[in-house]
Amino acid sequence: MPIKCRIVYCLLAGVIVLTAAVSCGGGDTAKETPEPVSEKKARTGNEETTTTEKEAVHSATSPALNEALKNLSTISQPDIAVGKVPEDFPIEVIPLYPGAEIERAALQPNEATVLQTSADSEEAILAFYTKKFAANGFKKENFVNVGGRNLGGYKGPGCTIHMTLQAREDGKTFFSLVLDNG
Repeated sequence: MPIKCRIVYCLLAGVIVLTAAVSCGGGDTAKETPEPVSEKKARTGNEETTTTEKEAVHSATSPALNEALKNLSTISQPDIAVGKVPEDFPIEVIPLYPGAEIERAALQPNEATVLQTSADSEEAILAFYTKKFAANGFKKENFVNVGGRNLGGYKGPGCTIHMTLQAREDGKTFFSLVLDNG
């Protein structure tokens, strides 16, 4: 096999391994937060009674995210669109970047994907999505640059959004977003 092919295969393998490592978050597992319990004591006559109440825990999960995750879990057949997003695409969770061209988008069981291109910089696109995702309770995770691509993600309540950004030779930025509910 020619040396150029070996180099390309090695680079591709490295990107795949790093993407997997970044999306796994270094082996952390999701932990459920137990609901706090409080005791209330009341005195009625000569007796003291104790009652236990569960307090509601504030969740960063938005109703739109809950609905999107529920809908993704019920998809049985992939729905792929070119130049637009499928009809039930969760744009309230993965908003389309202003002025971007949609290359492809897909819905499949437990996953929503959109590939876009914009004249804006990687930094501007990343800032836009970091702000939008934070509003739905997502935290930005390790972004690394591998072979000219920025790979990373956003860990959210019950799911992860994987992101890839790459500057193209024509001066535009290609970026993909994958909502993974699996």
